Amino acid sequence: MTNHFVNNPILVCRPALAQDTAAMLEITHTIWDGHDYVPHVWHQWLRDESGCLAVAEWGGRVVGLARLARFGELDWWNQGLRVHPDFRGKGIASHLYEYILDCWDRIGSGTVRFTTTTDRYPVHHLAECTGFVRIDEFTAFAAPAIGEPTVSFTLITLDQAESALTFARGSALLAWQSGLLNWGWEWTTPELKWFLEAIEQGHAWWWKNGQGLLLAYIDELDDADAKALAVTLIAGPLEIAGEMMLDFRRLAAAQKYGEAVWVASLKEELAPILDRAGYHRAWDNSVYLYAKEHARL
Repeated sequence: MTNHFVNNPILVCRPALAQDTAAMLEITHTIWDGHDYVPHVWHQWLRDESGCLAVAEWGGRVVGLARLARFGELDWWNQGLRVHPDFRGKGIASHLYEYILDCWDRIGSGTVRFTTTTDRYPVHHLAECTGFVRIDEFTAFAAPAIGEPTVSFTLITLDQAESALTFARGSALLAWQSGLLNWGWEWTTPELKWFLEAIEQGHAWWWKNGQGLLLAYIDELDDADAKALAVTLIAGPLEIAGEMMLDFRRLAAAQKYGEAVWVASLKEELAPILDRAGYHRAWDNSVYLYAKEHARL
């Protein structure tokens, strides 16, 4: 007798459970040569009830996962789409993508975004067929830290958080970042909570007595023991970008990091500025940033 279930496995997407952890580890262990970030945040994702963490079952076996994260009242992110290497090409990623998007349609608002590398053509097609617009292209630029003193940066204080946010929102440089803050693989709209968090961590500075502003995060490099100081946001008039990014290399050294990094837009006018400041392109590839507005907007 033919086992219909084995020959025609059923694909089901559902909310993730704690007992899916072992399957998650199997799915992700080959991603980025075993350096996938998902295992490190999985239990945090399971506890987060503000969005949706989903898995895909193929014939009863968990073979894929994806997450819808809520970053703010009107700010959502589609992340962590993974499919087991042995089960790719079966439409599982598309089903997970549609499941997460349907979840956002029901509980979401504002804007949902995601990034994907520029060589993932099926994902580009899927995004464009489901109402997403490609708004920018980013790649990483890096430069060695400069071991020279810098007096250009002064820490932003908590009582200055609102004025710093106002300054950033009115900054010409913000347009070069699609109006968003960058956290490495995720982009968010400028909100007070992000400024307060950066200030509390000591990662928010005025530049040259308020001519500019910079927020940063710590970038974990491929070498497990290596870290870099990376740009979350630079703000100010366009003409200060080069000098400020050169000074950022000195700030990285003062903070005891060996490298300064910016995952920056590939806008034509920005590349020569970074080149003159000593930055080189650190990724062979780049990522597209996609966004979709909710129907309730």
